[in-house]
Amino acid sequence: MDGINPLWLAEFRGLFWGDGSISLRVNSQEYVTAEGKPSKSFDVQIRIAIHARKDNLAMLREIKEVLGGYIYPHTRRKSLKLKNGKEYISKKSYVWCVQSKADVQKIVSILEQGMLTNKKLEELAVVREAMQIMNSRPVNLERGRRGYTEAQKRRLLQLKKKLSDMRHVD
Repeated sequence: MDGINPLWLAEFRGLFWGDGSISLRVNSQEYVTAEGKPSKSFDVQIRIAIHARKDNLAMLREIKEVLGGYIYPHTRRKSLKLKNGKEYISKKSYVWCVQSKADVQKIVSILEQGMLTNKKLEELAVVREAMQIMNSRPVNLERGRRGYTEAQKRRLLQLKKKLSDMRHVD
């Protein structure tokens, strides 16, 4: 990446490999338009995020400053009750994430520059294929806008499942 310190990028990759996540959201639904006509929607979104405790909020702000994206508070707090009766509640945390196609592409390019083999590199290959499908949607002449073919929809749903399956370790 032009103008970004290579050491900073290496540290970002290391942080992401440890605390980052990639998600592929596919939303398919049928609905009735205001005119009473049945219609369908199919939406795909890739999200790249890093989750950090409140005491690392400055780090997330620096990432946002350098790479873009946005930060929001993570509202779900985990509670863990031990056998001895003690209960622990997770600290307040925040999430930095990107979702726009341009930002996702930029982060994927940064992550692909890494040299360490890890599971998230396999996830990146799935995301890369999803991005190729998202960028190659043909124009639906009937509706006058881009849409996915049935084959593309099936493949995107398969990729979503594959990414989910990759995260579930036995």
